Amino acid sequence: MYYEHGAFIYANFNAMQKLFTLILDAKEKGHKLEEINAKLQLAKNDNFKDLAFFFRLIPATRQVIVLINKNEVYLDLNKTIGENANLIYTKGKKAEKKLKGTLPAIENTLDAF
Repeated sequence: MYYEHGAFIYANFNAMQKLFTLILDAKEKGHKLEEINAKLQLAKNDNFKDLAFFFRLIPATRQVIVLINKNEVYLDLNKTIGENANLIYTKGKKAEKKLKGTLPAIENTLDAF
């Protein structure tokens, strides 16, 4: 799942970058993240093409939530799009590594019965 999310971010890099730039430029002009979120929600409801994957902003944590295949994916506004994608890929690698260790342990436990 994490690899799929990372791949989606890279495949939609330009649209993601536009979203981040829009948010950060508005913030730099003095707008609050709550206000930016409200305006993005309105634009999304008007079927603004580049906001198809946008879900919402979380001002307290400076995160953008995007929907990827109906899954909420949290992106950090303090990081670049590439850094966010790399973090997601890294989570995928860690999860895969844990899974590789967990499955044999489960099989050994089941074999003991």
